[in-house]
Amino acid sequence: MTTRVAAADAMFSRFLDNFTGFPTNESRVECDNDSFTPPTDLPWVRLAKRSSTSSQESLGGVGLRKWERGGSLFMQFFGPLNTGSRTLRGHADEAAKLFEGVSLSGNTIRFTDAVVQEIGPSDGWYMIVVEASFVYTETR
Repeated sequence: MTTRVAAADAMFSRFLDNFTGFPTNESRVECDNDSFTPPTDLPWVRLAKRSSTSSQESLGGVGLRKWERGGSLFMQFFGPLNTGSRTLRGHADEAAKLFEGVSLSGNTIRFTDAVVQEIGPSDGWYMIVVEASFVYTETR
């Protein structure tokens, strides 16, 4: 069964297990609200899952009702200012391909699209955001 916790775990694991842009993923990836100190001179990424919709899809007894949940997985890529954006664009493209049109957890989590947004300078970094939209079904 997919729950909010299981969905976030599956999404973060997909990124951590498959993103090859950094030689050591764990030291340059912040997962939503974890303790993290960004490197000072290397690109890094912040992962954040945000829910946006929820609707009951079926009736029935407890444990048989289906709920469709929707939202976005945000991958915020940060690079040092004044070092160009080519590397970050490559990271963003790789991340978008990891999720666009992909299903996870036995097809219960479905990603429909991934939008790359070049934000530009932000708090001393250059930022590009990938927003991957998802829906999943929770039975409860």
